[in-house]
Amino acid sequence: MKLTIKTLQGTQFEIDVDAGATVAALKTAIEGEKGATFAVKELIFVGKILDDGGSLADAKVVDGSFLVCTSTLPEPKEAPLPEGWESRRSRSTDEAFYHHSASGATQWERPAHPVAPPSTRRRRRRSESPDAEEVVRNPSKRGRHGAGGLSVAGGTAGAGAAAEATSAAPAAPAAAAAAAVESSRSVVCYLGPTNSGKTYESLQFLASRGSGAYAGPLRLLALEVCNKLRRELGHDKVGCVTGEEEDNAAADVLCCTAECAPDGGDTLVLDEVHWLVNEDRGHAWTRLLVLADRWRHVRICGPIEAEPLLRKVFAERAAGVTFEVRRTARLSRLVFGGEWSAPLAQLVTPGCGRTVAIVAFTKAAVLGVAYIVKRQHGLRVAALYGAQPPETRVEILRQVSAGEVDVVVTTDVIGHGINLPLDAVLFVSTSKWDGRRLRPLAVWELAQIAGRAGRGADRPGAVYALRLAELPDERPSLPLIERGAAVANGDRDAPTDLVVQRGRLRPSLKELRLLGAGAGPPRAYIVPGHEDDDDDDDEDDDDYADSRFRDHGDCGDYGDYSDEEGRQDCRRPRPPPHDFTQGLAAALREWGNTSTAARNWSASMRTWCTPIDTDKMFDRILALPPVHDAEMLDTAWSLALLPVNKIESIAYAVLHEQHVSVPADRARAAEGEELENALQTLGDIMAAARHFPQILPPQHRPLRRIEDLYLEGSARLASALQSRIDAGGLCPRCNRERQNLRHRLCQGCFGR
Repeated sequence: MKLTIKTLQGTQFEIDVDAGATVAALKTAIEGEKGATFAVKELIFVGKILDDGGSLADAKVVDGSFLVCTSTLPEPKEAPLPEGWESRRSRSTDEAFYHHSASGATQWERPAHPVAPPSTRRRRRRSESPDAEEVVRNPSKRGRHGAGGLSVAGGTAGAGAAAEATSAAPAAPAAAAAAAVESSRSVVCYLGPTNSGKTYESLQFLASRGSGAYAGPLRLLALEVCNKLRRELGHDKVGCVTGEEEDNAAADVLCCTAECAPDGGDTLVLDEVHWLVNEDRGHAWTRLLVLADRWRHVRICGPIEAEPLLRKVFAERAAGVTFEVRRTARLSRLVFGGEWSAPLAQLVTPGCGRTVAIVAFTKAAVLGVAYIVKRQHGLRVAALYGAQPPETRVEILRQVSAGEVDVVVTTDVIGHGINLPLDAVLFVSTSKWDGRRLRPLAVWELAQIAGRAGRGADRPGAVYALRLAELPDERPSLPLIERGAAVANGDRDAPTDLVVQRGRLRPSLKELRLLGAGAGPPRAYIVPGHEDDDDDDDEDDDDYADSRFRDHGDCGDYGDYSDEEGRQDCRRPRPPPHDFTQGLAAALREWGNTSTAARNWSASMRTWCTPIDTDKMFDRILALPPVHDAEMLDTAWSLALLPVNKIESIAYAVLHEQHVSVPADRARAAEGEELENALQTLGDIMAAARHFPQILPPQHRPLRRIEDLYLEGSARLASALQSRIDAGGLCPRCNRERQNLRHRLCQGCFGR
């Protein structure tokens, strides 16, 4: 049979092989065709690397198939390095970098020119900026303009996966090959309101392909999709990968949170695409759209407001890629019923497996409302909120889906695509704390939550406002709920406030290194004998000098220096070891400028991408322990990206080669809120240990021991939920009913 082979160097040729040949025989034939200097490394067919021991027939390679070949070629001889430069290699990443012995400069790109020693450098005034030739000649002199020795405050934090999100990262060989496997490729966008079958259609296509990934915003959603596909394709063919777990990660189909999704393959289902504008996590969705050409088929689900942006994203698609937008309509109408004042039992349909959701936005309010529903109305009730471990939430969702509860009191966690058999959704509040301020819900946020009612086409859903005397400060807005219901129905005349214009992008460490991260000590740390020869810039220097280095009166712990005549110079104390995290933070601040970040973006990306808000990552990097070794910079960056709540203790253990403290006893013996806190700590440790297993104490290895402890505690928390609901309306100090469910304590105990 005749096969078409394409190399990553761009050459393409045909070769004849026997239909029953092995993969190893095909590699030998290709090497014979290309010559003695060509060595085949991998053969890729339909996005999968072929095993040398297998046959072409087993891999379903037939006559006329298209394969991609990666190869190892002789390395070209490089010109000698400029005088004073030497090549070094990172111990932790095995990545090469270059060091200048005279100046101490460090850079990650091959130097083109020698660097003048520091004593002959001229200090640049603030008004000056480096010209292009100077930056190329000496990257370490970028300083405050973008790199080099700048090492003052800066940093940021990422929520999601520890994997780097590259804004314009080059394709890895296997992923790039997967993108070019076949010319018949497609992008289909399913856009419409909630309960319109968007995700269902996309998952049906993924199941028919039998290879690819699903990417969504929540671990709960990834688990739901995973279980659904396992029932259809079989348990072994579907895996789940999130920030908290890896289950069958080598499976043909992976269900992931967006941060953990692979970079390429056969079919990608990207759910809730409007998340790409989210300040904290939007970079994960943007990354997958930037790398969409590495997938043979892409299916995108989201609201109709995302259509203009998606058309920009795929305006310059590769030849042979079809692009289509399919509008979907809601399967059942959502009815706005105003304010509900009748008993809640009238909303519940016993015996049909459907239930009612009541939405509040604080943990205290959720438990308090559940207490009222159970005590006053005698209904079966469950509580769902964000502080619960994922396994506890999974169990509660199972109970709701199985019809074991009549009412579920929940936060807005159900508004991110989770499917529940709900008859109605009632809002006791239409305001939420977003981490910065208490604000009204956006119309589209309310529509996402309200749209969970009436799932399917057999029965309409309803949405109401619910006022409770125990929540006197909460006055749900009826006009806002009515507008949200109209948007959830997809009514054309319903105004929405969802704006999907630009996707968020997060930098890679490589980009920050180009801006000076890890390039050398800050300008404020000047050792006597290496002062610059320009004395008229002292006023300008104050912006860069650390206040500790100006005038201490005496030398104290900083050490003392003497000039040639033996006089002490206490104004120039001994500088502490350089903290490279400061330079990383400063480079991040510089990258946060849109014009700086866009330097490496394509013209198309500049029309729909914008940098993330770097403030949170800035604070997160500065929370790391000092890093005095440039070769540990990649480790510090990985720590900053870990999806954990409290990074300080974990980062200290990693950087100082110590063990973390595992709250095993608390996880076994604690109850209630103390157990929740212990499980959150265990979750952070598990997420970190998957990347840095050395932090686990010997008695808690392997990681499976902590995972079992975590699952045991989560199950115990779920089983004890009813006792927490029974106490949900009581003051924890005096055990009397709270007058206001938004407050943790009763009025009498609050004033003590």
